[in-house]
Amino acid sequence: MIPKSPISRMALLQSLVIVIGVFTTGIVLKLHMYPESSLDWNPASVAVRNYGYLLLLVPAAWAVACVVLERCRTNLWSPTRTLISGIVIITLLIGFLWWTTEKPYFEQPETIGPGW
Repeated sequence: MIPKSPISRMALLQSLVIVIGVFTTGIVLKLHMYPESSLDWNPASVAVRNYGYLLLLVPAAWAVACVVLERCRTNLWSPTRTLISGIVIITLLIGFLWWTTEKPYFEQPETIGPGW
């Protein structure tokens, strides 16, 4: 079944980005020995690993909002705005999930010497 609506295609792409991002964040944390290692873990990465499936509410809420706004037939919302908002959400999700994958822990600052 191929989705015919641009809203459903964008929501499907957003969901795919979330699933891939959550899995890769979990894999990267596992490769860095989470939780056994005593690193300063990124709380966002740990939250994505533990509760990332809740991010799937973002595409669902976006799709419902776009359907409601497009069906109201007002001049305030158009299919172009639907497309732009979907691309913005995908970009934000990719950026956030890239950051959680790229920085699973924070580097400890090195001290130069006593008293510094």
